Amino acid sequence: MKYLIANRVTYDSESGELVVKEPGNEQSKRLTNTANRILSLLIASPGRVLERDYLLDKVWEEAGHPGSSSSLSQYISILRKTLTSLIFIEEIIVAVPKVGFYFSPEIAVELQNDEERVSTTPLPVSLRKAATKDKKNLWLIAAIAFLLLANLWILSQKQGSPRFAAEYSIGEIGNCKFTAYEDLSEEVDPQVMNIIRQLQPELEQKCARKPAQIMVYFQPSVLYGSHGRFFYSYCPTDKATAKIVYCENHYAFNWKLK
Repeated sequence: MKYLIANRVTYDSESGELVVKEPGNEQSKRLTNTANRILSLLIASPGRVLERDYLLDKVWEEAGHPGSSSSLSQYISILRKTLTSLIFIEEIIVAVPKVGFYFSPEIAVELQNDEERVSTTPLPVSLRKAATKDKKNLWLIAAIAFLLLANLWILSQKQGSPRFAAEYSIGEIGNCKFTAYEDLSEEVDPQVMNIIRQLQPELEQKCARKPAQIMVYFQPSVLYGSHGRFFYSYCPTDKATAKIVYCENHYAFNWKLK
């Protein structure tokens, strides 16, 4: 199965490959077999809590390996860091204390290529022979294929989410345009710009020299004087084509507004 996560990363659950294909910012990462099995289970049912015992049984026991709660937590941590480095969203895999984990339903997830697989998969020989003898079977097969396609479409509609599927402008510094996944209020926008100036004072000089797109993501707690995480991606753009040339990712963990 292939999934498009947050309109940015293509995930192949068979190979464990995560791919970003953007002009000037193409990336590819491959998960270990264990990490891939965990992610494939979580992403198949966003919002559904998978208990620790269930994950240990499906990921480790069924593969013939002993598992432990600490090993599961370590792999979840690795998955979070890997996905955050590609998608710039931290609340991707959510923990339910003493229960388990779930893939956030607020992140847009789109099923990819399965329509083609259903329509191009050849029928078994026995069915092909039966179809030649009785044309009614062709209508039956066509009806089944139609229902499968309809179910896949409905599933993809349920998994989609308006959050993280759109970008909102929050301001400009020189030639740099700032956007966020959240539609922030007018009062919050200046606060966010102030935080960015504190995090990287030299950013104004950079923005004076060349145009860039800057994506911002943060925990709301930082706006109220508490500690929290703040992230932004600085992506210079080509003046002629307006395409992204490359991106620099900047993280601030446990950061507090001065």
